[in-house]
Amino acid sequence: MNIKNHLTPKFYRRIFAAVGIYVTLTCLYFFIDAFFIKIFSNDQCVWVKEKVDGKDVLAIRTILKGGVTDRAGILDGDILLAINDSTIRNDQQAQRILNMFTPQDTVYYTISRQGEIMKMPLQIVKSYNPVYLSLAMLGFGFLFIGWIVGHTRPGDWIPRLFFKMSTTAALMFVIIGTVFGPGYQGNLFWLINAIIGFSLFPAYFIHFFLWFPREKLTMKKRRWVVPSIYAFSFLNTVLLFFLNNGGVAISIMFSMMGIGFGVFCHSYFNLKDSKERKPFKSILIGTAIGFTGFIYLFLIPFYFQAIFINYPEFLFPVLIVVLIPLSFGYSIFRYRTMDTELIIKQSLVYASATASLALTYLVILFLAGYVIQNWTGYGANSPVLQFGILLIIAFVFAPVKERIQEVVDKRFFRERYNYQKALLRFSQDLPGLTQLDQILQKVIYTVIDTMHIESMAITLYVAENEQPVNYVQRGITKGHCEILNRKNGLIGILSRTQKAQSLYTVALSELNIPDDEKNMIREANIVLAVPMFKKEKLVGVLFMGPKLSEKPFSQEDTDLLTTLANQAGIAIENARLLKEELEKAKLENELNVGRRIQQSLLPSKSPDIPNLDIAGVSIPALSVGGDYFDYIPLDDGRLLIAVGDVSGKGVSAALYMSKIQGMIQIASRLYSSPRQILIEVNKWMYHGMERQSFVTIILALVDTYKKTITICRAGHNPVIALHHGKLKLIQCKGLGVGLVTGEKFEDNLDEQVEKLDEDNAFIFYTDGITEAMNTQQEEFGDDKLYDMVQTNTNLSSQDLLNKIVSEVGAFCRNAEQHDDITLVIVKVRPK
Repeated sequence: MNIKNHLTPKFYRRIFAAVGIYVTLTCLYFFIDAFFIKIFSNDQCVWVKEKVDGKDVLAIRTILKGGVTDRAGILDGDILLAINDSTIRNDQQAQRILNMFTPQDTVYYTISRQGEIMKMPLQIVKSYNPVYLSLAMLGFGFLFIGWIVGHTRPGDWIPRLFFKMSTTAALMFVIIGTVFGPGYQGNLFWLINAIIGFSLFPAYFIHFFLWFPREKLTMKKRRWVVPSIYAFSFLNTVLLFFLNNGGVAISIMFSMMGIGFGVFCHSYFNLKDSKERKPFKSILIGTAIGFTGFIYLFLIPFYFQAIFINYPEFLFPVLIVVLIPLSFGYSIFRYRTMDTELIIKQSLVYASATASLALTYLVILFLAGYVIQNWTGYGANSPVLQFGILLIIAFVFAPVKERIQEVVDKRFFRERYNYQKALLRFSQDLPGLTQLDQILQKVIYTVIDTMHIESMAITLYVAENEQPVNYVQRGITKGHCEILNRKNGLIGILSRTQKAQSLYTVALSELNIPDDEKNMIREANIVLAVPMFKKEKLVGVLFMGPKLSEKPFSQEDTDLLTTLANQAGIAIENARLLKEELEKAKLENELNVGRRIQQSLLPSKSPDIPNLDIAGVSIPALSVGGDYFDYIPLDDGRLLIAVGDVSGKGVSAALYMSKIQGMIQIASRLYSSPRQILIEVNKWMYHGMERQSFVTIILALVDTYKKTITICRAGHNPVIALHHGKLKLIQCKGLGVGLVTGEKFEDNLDEQVEKLDEDNAFIFYTDGITEAMNTQQEEFGDDKLYDMVQTNTNLSSQDLLNKIVSEVGAFCRNAEQHDDITLVIVKVRPK
């Protein structure tokens, strides 16, 4: 079982929903707990780790003048030993203890001042931490944007990667950020999620920009670069959580984010066209500004160490980091094919509309019950009465509800309303269109008029052709419509996936198709390709240019176009089949005319020559054929018999046959021997035939006065001769007409003269007899023909001819005739 068959967009949506819910609930838990429940406790001084007499201690420094520590009488340089009798080992432990108290509680600091131990009471203050708020908003921003992108385009690689990056960003910034608040270092659940976020997000950040907006790595580099990024990020996680080197690990993490942004900048500035850059400009500006928030966060403690404790309001500029996910969201939702409008706007409007309809039902139900109660005296609370009223209202109100729904669609979803109307009109008009051009123009007019598109083309294909068989375009040049039907190209992808393909800049860069196709698509400014199918057969493709509004094609747009394309595909294929049927009928009629003309060129009856019994027939495999025979009477009692076979069959062979027949008739009046006739005919035909075509001919000149028959064979089957009941083959050498010219043809052409004795017979035939095949692909063969000729010497020429044709037909049974059959028999009658 191939697992890829189950990785459908529906499958990914379920996975993304589960992951999204888990990450959202986890982040909300830690955010609410850290920001609202375990609010940061502040004693308005700084704890600094120092060494006194070789021991690590926490010294109280930078006391805020007038703050709670200052008012408690604690001085700069005092050593913090304990809080409420809990011995202090490090600043993190001290902060956790301090967070347990409320501003109403009195907290006792045990301090050491110049060797004197004192216990000082103070009341702490609670303050919100702007740094954690900034990091949490950054994480939630990524989570929101990533969830919408993943839900909207779960089947595409880049949106899936963005979803992974966004969810791990939420885990990292929301959960890791709690170290600026109460801290959860001893919490296993916190540790697992923190490790997931910290180890994966930096790697995903670089990985994403290696593909977005353009792929940066070759297949060979991809195999080692991407795993190396994830391995390095994991080692950095070990450095943070297990080697307790937080400063270096955090610096490496932000350096990896900088590398990812640098890769993006490199891709951005390599986009030469300003139109290509436009969708990514907001990401460039927003991320660059957002990074200044991190720089501010890292630099300000070097100049103003107490800012985190004493002046938290100066940390609010860090909030500009939220511009990073916001810039992604703006770029993706504004310029790419992410149907956010459908997800957000539709949900809100329909929720409101549904609530309004439900409220209307209840109001009408209440009023109706009240009226009926006054009329009948029955209580409005009667279940039977309520049920009856509900049925009546539901029946009467249904048309009103549909009308209200239509108004809602028309007011809030005008595009969808227009699409539905356009699709309905298209469906109604389509059955009346039978001409291919009419259907194509109707599709283009409907789509451009409904969606307000700059340009569009429809290209039609047939399975066996690479080149498109037909296309129409508006706003797209002719050359840009000729995208070949290749397995490794765009058309091959559409054939396999059977779904629309986005061709916006990012999506196009992801596609593994030839560069010449990518360049053609960019030059034509094609942003969407929608295949047309009839059942499983690709009929054609709709190539869409951008909308005049510059809005991207939404999922609803794509669904409409897919529906319209499927309807058009059926109509186009039906029109094509109808056209083929009409052309076939026309061709059949023309071929029947050609057959009658060709049959009229063949002898209508055998020549009546004393002492000779002659019979002949030609049966084409198709309506017309390339075999022929002819009787050409000459002076002095001579008769020229010609039997020929043009390579191939059908119309082209029939045309060559007619040409050969005319040439032999002319040459027979100019030259006295069959050899001379064939030499001259070859000179005429050699330069007038395609090189893959040739003609095999046998000429037999019957001289009734001399009682001889002169045979010349130009590559044809041997003549079967019967002399007094004995069979022999006449195989004088010769090459087919049209194969070679000049001396080579003449040197390989001989004549043979035979006597016309009593009971002698000569059989001329084409290979349509000996190579005739039955349904088991077995040939009739030479031996069967020789046996029939030798065992039926008593039959007349016509009877022998009929018997041979009949036996060949019986042998082939229901098998299709593969080649033309021609047979001429000449027998010498006894005196």
